[in-house]
Amino acid sequence: MFLVVIGALLAFDQNPRRHTVGLDGPIAYWLHPAWSPPLGPLLVLVLFVAASIGLVVWWLDSGVPDRPERS
Repeated sequence: MFLVVIGALLAFDQNPRRHTVGLDGPIAYWLHPAWSPPLGPLLVLVLFVAASIGLVVWWLDSGVPDRPERS
C-alpha cells in the first residue's frame, strides 16, 4: 500500500511540473512557474499529500477490529 501511495505522489508531482515548467524544467517548479493552477502548484501538492496521508491512516485504522472495553 505504501509503495502505491509513493508512486501516486510521484506521478501526481510530475504532472504539474510538466505543465508549469515543461519536461526539462527545474525540480522545484513551484518557485518560478510559467503557468500556475488556480490554487498554486505548491498548495495543490500539499493538499494531495495531506489527502493521501489521510487515506493511508484511514485504511490502516479500518483494518484493526475494535477492542472490547475492560471492566
